[in-house]
Amino acid sequence: MQITHQHRTRRSTAQGFTLLEVILAISILAILTGLIVVITRTAITISVSLVEDQVRQEHSHAFEDYVDRTFENYTNESRTTLEINDEQTGTQIFTLDDINMRFPSQGKDIHAKRCEFITSANAAGIFRLELHNYATSDEQITEQTEPTSSLILIDNLRFLTWEIYKKSNKDNEKWDSEWQRGQGRPSQIRLTYQRADDFAETSHLIWLPAN
Repeated sequence: MQITHQHRTRRSTAQGFTLLEVILAISILAILTGLIVVITRTAITISVSLVEDQVRQEHSHAFEDYVDRTFENYTNESRTTLEINDEQTGTQIFTLDDINMRFPSQGKDIHAKRCEFITSANAAGIFRLELHNYATSDEQITEQTEPTSSLILIDNLRFLTWEIYKKSNKDNEKWDSEWQRGQGRPSQIRLTYQRADDFAETSHLIWLPAN
């Protein structure tokens, strides 16, 4: 009797991965790593953007609050002047005389006889707003008079404009970018500005205390 032996070929479990399998695994790992890096960078960018936006909003609120508190000191004796400082750039000087306001200077609390909100623009067209306080009366102030204290309230702006509400009759209501003392006491003031790093305009309305 003849016995036939059949040999079965089986793949050993100890055999390693093929080159194709290794290349495929490395490719998948590289893709996953790239996705993780992209997602991480995007998350960081969004976080930084949110923080910067929050800082801008807090700065704007602090600035507007400071302006509001300045005008809260407006009295019946206070006088207002709004004039164009530079026709080309449209910068303005907003002057408040005889305002009941005090400011710190050299460790002392000094009464302000005059406050000037001065808008200026650099060669690149970037605006900033400064507050100049004077301890002397307006009759003693000249172009050469140095302010008792100066403070930059806000900078890095595309523009900043002041307007005063004028109503002579029902059919004649408008906002003026200039105002003289003889025009009397304003009732409303509108401050409009735009940051250089933001496309949105901000309009802030200021109501002066009633007589």
